[in-house]
Amino acid sequence: MSVNKRSLIRLENLDPYDFIIKWRMTEMCNIRCSYCLHSVHDDNRVIDTELLHKQEERLCVVADKLNALIDRTRFKNVKIDFIGGEVTLFDLKKIISNFHTSKLKRINITTNLMREKEYYIGLAEFCTGLGISLTLTASFHYEFQDIDVYFDKVSSIKDLVDIFACEMVSTADNQDLCREFDERCKDIDVDYMIEADLRMESENARREGLITASRKPKKGMRYKAYFSDGSCEEYETRNKFLYDASIKENCRQKMIETKGFFCTNTYDYFYLDFDMAAGRTESSDSCTNRIPIEEFKIIEPRMCPHSRCTLCGHQSIWRKI
Repeated sequence: MSVNKRSLIRLENLDPYDFIIKWRMTEMCNIRCSYCLHSVHDDNRVIDTELLHKQEERLCVVADKLNALIDRTRFKNVKIDFIGGEVTLFDLKKIISNFHTSKLKRINITTNLMREKEYYIGLAEFCTGLGISLTLTASFHYEFQDIDVYFDKVSSIKDLVDIFACEMVSTADNQDLCREFDERCKDIDVDYMIEADLRMESENARREGLITASRKPKKGMRYKAYFSDGSCEEYETRNKFLYDASIKENCRQKMIETKGFFCTNTYDYFYLDFDMAAGRTESSDSCTNRIPIEEFKIIEPRMCPHSRCTLCGHQSIWRKI
C-alpha cells in the first residue's frame, strides 16, 4: 500500500496514559554491582544517611510541585516512573502522599528488592488505597542477594501490585544461576527478563556467550489511524505509525499529534532530574531547557518543531529529523 496516496484523517490514542513523567529521584544506591554501568564513572553511589534524609524532604516538596503541574495540564491519565539509583531508600509512601490529583493513575518502580518485604507490601497497599496502579520491577543482583530470599519476597509481593516483573543481568560467571532464575520465574508465573552484561564489547559476544531470556506481557495497540482512502490501521509503537504516515521521513509542516505530542522521531516525555524539569525524547538528552517545575509550561506547537522540544519549545541538542 502506497502511503503517498493517502492522508491521515484522524488518530485515536489507545494508550491509557496520555502523559508520561520520568522522575530521577537519586543517584544513591545501597549496593555496588560490578556490572552496573553507573558505577564505572560514579564513585559516589554510596549511602549518606544525612543526605538521604535531606533528599527525602526535598522530594516531598518536588512531589507537591509536580502534583500542581499535573493538575494544570489538559492530560487526564498520567503515569510516573520513579528512577534511581535505588528509589526505595526513601519512604515512598511519604513522597506519594503529596500527590492529591486524581489524574495520577500509575506509578512505575524498579527496585533491587533489598528492603524487607513488609516495605513493599505496605507500599502496594498504600497505592491501592489511593486508587493508584503500581508497577514493580524487581532486580536480582546475585553478588549481594540470596536467590531464595529474593524469591520469597517476590512470592509475597507479586499479587499485590497491578504489574510485576523480575529481572537480572547475565554475566560470564553466573550462568548456572541464570538458568535457575529462569526456571523459578516460570514456576511462580511472573514476567521476567535476563539481560546480557553490557560490559561485553560486542553484541555477538553477548549473544553467543551469555544466557538471555524473557517473558514479557504482550504490548497493546497504542494508536488507531484513519486514512483518506478509507483504511483504518492500529499501531503498537509510535515509530511504526510515524513511518506509515510518512512523518518520520518528511515531517516538514506536518503536525501529527500522538500522545498529546508532535512529530519527533521518538516519543517525548516530561523528565525530572531530581527537581529540575525538561522535555526529553526517548534515549536522548534532547532538551537543554532545564528549569524549575513551577516555571515549566507545556506548549501546543503550531508547526513541526524539528529539533525543538515538543513539550516546551526550547532548542534541542538532538539531531534534526
